Amino acid sequence: MTWCSALLAGKARHDDERYPPLTWLGGRHAASLRHRPQSRELDYFPRVWAARALLYAWEPEAEPRVIAALADPSWRVREMAAKVARLRGIAAAQAALERLVSDPVLRVRVAAERALDALVELQLT
Repeated sequence: MTWCSALLAGKARHDDERYPPLTWLGGRHAASLRHRPQSRELDYFPRVWAARALLYAWEPEAEPRVIAALADPSWRVREMAAKVARLRGIAAAQAALERLVSDPVLRVRVAAERALDALVELQLT
């Protein structure tokens, strides 16, 4: 999952030949974007898909990148990073999640609140 960490941090491009095709993460949507190299969606969807992959295949080394993604300019990336923080119980993400509770995008606020609730539950057990 080093590839996902690199994508999430913007350290790897979507068309980097050192890594598998982006369709591994984004499926049909990634395939359709591949034919539109000027697509604005290519600016953020690889990071969304990378974060989503970390829901299923985790590496602890990705934790700082997930926390950094909570401040991403794209709301979709912030939302997915909050979901990863929730599932993976990333306690160090608490301050960043608290800032997202006032995010302008409702979906991000909800994901942040759920992640914070999950972190509280983990602390209680």
